[in-house]
Amino acid sequence: MRGQAFARWGGGLENGKGTVTTDGGALLKTPFCPASQLGESPGATPEELLAAAHAVSFSLALVRELGALEIEPHSIHTTVTVTPARQAQDGSAAQLHVDVSARVPGVDPLDFERAAGNARNAWQTSLPFTGRLSFRVNLNAW
Repeated sequence: MRGQAFARWGGGLENGKGTVTTDGGALLKTPFCPASQLGESPGATPEELLAAAHAVSFSLALVRELGALEIEPHSIHTTVTVTPARQAQDGSAAQLHVDVSARVPGVDPLDFERAAGNARNAWQTSLPFTGRLSFRVNLNAW
């Protein structure tokens, strides 16, 4: 299955504005403009959209790996933070931080670690990202 998004823009960089819509309807004419990136106007930023895509992608990779072990998670909460290169504290390339918390009742922690490692490896190989990556996974196995 493939996905598409459509961005429409009108006007110049200073005073223009645009919307982004996904063919699946997750985003429907969501506004964006340069002021959104500065936090001066509501709307999506490229960093937020990238973070959302990676959060969904990793969550599904982890569910897939757990399913291969016949383990069904109660919940997975994935937070992805994207820091563009222009804001990176150490002057490095863009930064991507992934923080995952999973509630998987009765799972053997070693099985979970193996599934999370496999998910991370599969997910990382599909990343169109070359900056610094940090990663943290927490398991609540009750």
